[in-house]
Amino acid sequence: MLSMGEYEQAMVDMQPNRGQQTLSPAKATKTSEINNMVAHYTKLLKLFPDSKESLYNRGLLYLTLNQPLEAAQDLNRVLKLSPKANLTSDYAAAFAALALRLQKQNQEAQNLLSQYKVREREEAMPPELRLFFESNKIKSNIKSMPEDLSLTRKTRLMTILGLNAYAQGDKTLAKEFLYAVKNNGETDTDEYQLALAFCQKL
Repeated sequence: MLSMGEYEQAMVDMQPNRGQQTLSPAKATKTSEINNMVAHYTKLLKLFPDSKESLYNRGLLYLTLNQPLEAAQDLNRVLKLSPKANLTSDYAAAFAALALRLQKQNQEAQNLLSQYKVREREEAMPPELRLFFESNKIKSNIKSMPEDLSLTRKTRLMTILGLNAYAQGDKTLAKEFLYAVKNNGETDTDEYQLALAFCQKL
């Protein structure tokens, strides 16, 4: 619990400087901007430590900065704060597993997904995410993507599948998915910037 003085200081810290444009994770393209966004979410989490959205966003930013350990910690916290599985926790579980795979902790990633799949649910898992949750080895390609997905959901899924291929050493498939995001993805999603960061590694 914050003292009143700490709360007031945090509120001052949250205000953008005069003339400073407020950054969005989706628009942060430079490492310095991404670090500023991490600092922003860290301040938010001091005020609202159980904010699943802030933890999820900071987790994706950590992945973008190639800090999978920190990403896994934030994304696992989202799972702990979500006793029943929902859309936010579905994506958090997927990216938490990817953060583990990027650290070569493949068995831990598989255990996380297996345990997550048996949770009681608030809402149905989106069909496109089942492709990731039910397959350890991704054999899919762009042509097999569901046609009826919104651009936002397609961007998220292609980013997940691209990172999964990258973590498993399949750079050809990773390039196919991640460059599809780069060229045709929804630029206003946080996952778009994550895909761009990994495109630079290919």
